[in-house]
Amino acid sequence: MVSRTCVRACFITPVYATNPRLRLIAPLQNHLLLYGSPSAIASNDTKVTEERAGLPRLPAIILGLGLIVLMGWLTPYVTFMVKTGAVTMSGAFAWGQVPTGPFLVLVVIAVVALGVNKALGRRVLKTGFTLIPYILVVSTLSLCSSSMLWYVPSLISYPFYAHGGHPPWAQQILPHLPDWLMFGDEPGQDLWVRYLYEGHPSGTPRVPWGQWAVPLAAWLGMLAMIHFTAVCITGMFRRRWFHQEHITFPFAELALSVGGGPSTWATKRGIFREKLMWLGFAIPFLHTTLVSISFFVPGFPSLAFKDVHLMHLFKEAPWSILSEPWHVMLRFQWLVLGIAYLIPSQISIGTVFFFFTFLAQVVLLASFGATGGEWNPYGVSYNQSLGALIVFGVFLFYAARLDIRRMWSDLWSDITGQRSEQPHPDRWLLLGAIVGTLGLITWAHLAGLALWVAGLFISLVIIFQLCMARLVAVLGMQHAVIRASPSGLLFVIFGTRLLGPMNLPSMSIQERVIWYAQQSSFLPMILQSHKIGDVERWHSSKYIGAMLIGGVVALLAYTFFFMRMNYQHGGLVVSPGWYFMYSEIWVYDGLASRLSDLSAPSWVARFAVLSGALIMWGLMVCHRSLPWWPFHPLGYLLASGYTSQVTWPGLLMGWTIKTAVSKYGGERLYFTLRPLFFGLLLGDLSGQAFWAVVCAVAVGAGWVAGG
Repeated sequence: MVSRTCVRACFITPVYATNPRLRLIAPLQNHLLLYGSPSAIASNDTKVTEERAGLPRLPAIILGLGLIVLMGWLTPYVTFMVKTGAVTMSGAFAWGQVPTGPFLVLVVIAVVALGVNKALGRRVLKTGFTLIPYILVVSTLSLCSSSMLWYVPSLISYPFYAHGGHPPWAQQILPHLPDWLMFGDEPGQDLWVRYLYEGHPSGTPRVPWGQWAVPLAAWLGMLAMIHFTAVCITGMFRRRWFHQEHITFPFAELALSVGGGPSTWATKRGIFREKLMWLGFAIPFLHTTLVSISFFVPGFPSLAFKDVHLMHLFKEAPWSILSEPWHVMLRFQWLVLGIAYLIPSQISIGTVFFFFTFLAQVVLLASFGATGGEWNPYGVSYNQSLGALIVFGVFLFYAARLDIRRMWSDLWSDITGQRSEQPHPDRWLLLGAIVGTLGLITWAHLAGLALWVAGLFISLVIIFQLCMARLVAVLGMQHAVIRASPSGLLFVIFGTRLLGPMNLPSMSIQERVIWYAQQSSFLPMILQSHKIGDVERWHSSKYIGAMLIGGVVALLAYTFFFMRMNYQHGGLVVSPGWYFMYSEIWVYDGLASRLSDLSAPSWVARFAVLSGALIMWGLMVCHRSLPWWPFHPLGYLLASGYTSQVTWPGLLMGWTIKTAVSKYGGERLYFTLRPLFFGLLLGDLSGQAFWAVVCAVAVGAGWVAGG
């Protein structure tokens, strides 16, 4: 059966997956991608079967909801009030598509469960007790924090605080936004806007909930619809992706291994009994500990890895185009090294290769004098990413067209009372995705967008978010950033003149909330939760229902604690550099500039989008048809983004180690050493989260000063 299923890889079925020549160009392709987890090695036909009925236990769900409330209090405190110590190593307690906070929760519960089971001599606390709270926390954390929710209060109130409530661009923007969308234009609200940014004079967390009721209800309702739609649409694709295409989510494998579930990363003795795992765990954990000492002991040398910027190497044209430190740097992370050893070689080396291809294209364009205007080398590359993303999104839906058609047919049969013999178990998720999408389009239209613009905008957001989920599921990165946005594609197609001042303000504000922080997109975490539920064979309606309830609880809890913190300490103290000043200045100033200079669509930009689409299509064909092709095409999507810029050193190092181990030690040595790199992964995530919490406790107790 493995011989039939191992050839189905990623988003395309490569013909070379079992080809002996594969070892020459990508030694030991990890079966994380090719085979999937034990539950994913299923029959290769298209027959859909209902999973084994299994009700997640109520105590585990209650524990998960309680942990959501706890994280709602702890997350903003760790992120904004500590700001030093281990937190500065990655800032990832609630950031990225693999935040460290939920993994700390997972490790603690897993250790407690192991201890209780060992003490009682039998398995009283099963995997559901460990994994259900984890999926409830991880599937809601970014939605309710760094990804979306944290942008809302300042974004909708900044126009009434800037320049004493009279910014120069107010007449350009505010008339095109409905009153219920914003906060601060009603009588008496100006004082509460000032307190939001500067803190209440009494120093107490007094929040005027009555004044905030309408705008918060509107935005929280929209975020709840996004969560509902995301759960449904990722659920629609889960069977095809997990059972037919056999993709695996590396961080789902990590969670399953820690939680005691079946995983391709698990060992016969159990991952916690592997000495090499504990050795790998100790290295990043000890490093994080040493870094955190400087938080408690002033003058202790900082041992954190420093970024090495390479701008001094590029002084003469055309190489000087690479002189900005944002584009070329060296950064080392234990997590990236660990994941590079565990994921397929095609992915790691492909990401590195396409990053340097992107740099070569920038230099080539600069050598022809294209250094600004429409032919700006970076702008051309970013527009190519748009085309590549559209091709990939279209392929995802095209590849699943038969499943979607089957869901619709069975759903229609249910609605009309004509029951199918074996109806598709995910047909109601299709209905949920349709209803959620229509609800979001309606909300966007009421918020100021023309109906046709709202339909295109929300559709692009959903497609881009789904691509992001699939991208992280395959690559296994801690975050993925693509230089692409829904509004950017609409600008290329229609230009800002056709969209006009009626649509641009609302689109800019909505996009800031639901797409801008794509490095913290929560869809990959929901897909990870579906993967865990699929492996554990939980009944889909039960764990999906728990996730939806968890989303509502999370929105309320995170809003409550975040607003209290802002009114107590002041947003400019809590987040002076991003959420409460720079981010909003960038949105409104950029919007005002765009409204002052409405333009027609650029044919150069359109050409760049088309070329990116053709390149992506060609790479997908090569990936499928050429046995010797060594580079995974998804690396091209990340080529111009932040992810490749900061991860390529670790990916290259991990790929080199993996290649050497596979070549000189064979599969046996590779699998022998795998727990070591698994430990690097787990130790980095756990160490950062643990010391972030310790630093938060120290600040809260007054032992040290935060900031």
